[in-house]
Amino acid sequence: MRDEKLILFDWGHVIQDGNSVKYNLEDARRNICINIDSSKIDELLKIFDLEEFWILNGKELEAFINKKLDEIGVFLSYQKFRELYLKYNENVPYFKEIIDLINLLIKNNCCVGILSNISEFDVIQLNKHLNLDKMSYLFFSSFLKVNKPKDKIYEIVLEKTNLLPKNILFIDNTKENIDTAEKLGFCTCLATGEECDKIKQKINRFLNEDSEVV
Repeated sequence: MRDEKLILFDWGHVIQDGNSVKYNLEDARRNICINIDSSKIDELLKIFDLEEFWILNGKELEAFINKKLDEIGVFLSYQKFRELYLKYNENVPYFKEIIDLINLLIKNNCCVGILSNISEFDVIQLNKHLNLDKMSYLFFSSFLKVNKPKDKIYEIVLEKTNLLPKNILFIDNTKENIDTAEKLGFCTCLATGEECDKIKQKINRFLNEDSEVV
């Protein structure tokens, strides 16, 4: 096992401000569905609640989307669905303070990563706000085919990093996700991107008890 410490950020509501009063995830999803078929909004919205949407990618995701659209009775190409998703989610804001914090941690040579239930489409949007190539680790549900709060995704983190759980700080806004991480021995911080000061304090304690790092 390595002694290096890793800071893992969740994406939704920690990096991305999905609950923004100006424009949020609910607004984006309704706009997508309205532009697909305004008479079938409720049925279309259910797609985003299905586990498959968050754990599949590539051809498997395409087949899943096509199947669900066909079941609903909507005649729309997968490519058009993808275009609408990217178009309307592009305006969901991100927490600038958190983006700046992550970039500062990377500049200070800290080991930083993301552990998130995130769709293949959202990874594209995320990369516009953060240079994902600079991240030490990326654990995305859509590429690991498993999502939080299942034990397996945290076990994958331990396997891929070869770190002791106590050397990983996981920041997430959902208690259920935090509970699983704590059960496996991770250090945790239950917070949203609105609580940047709380996150900074936790990171400083985690990295160095004697001096502030961020």
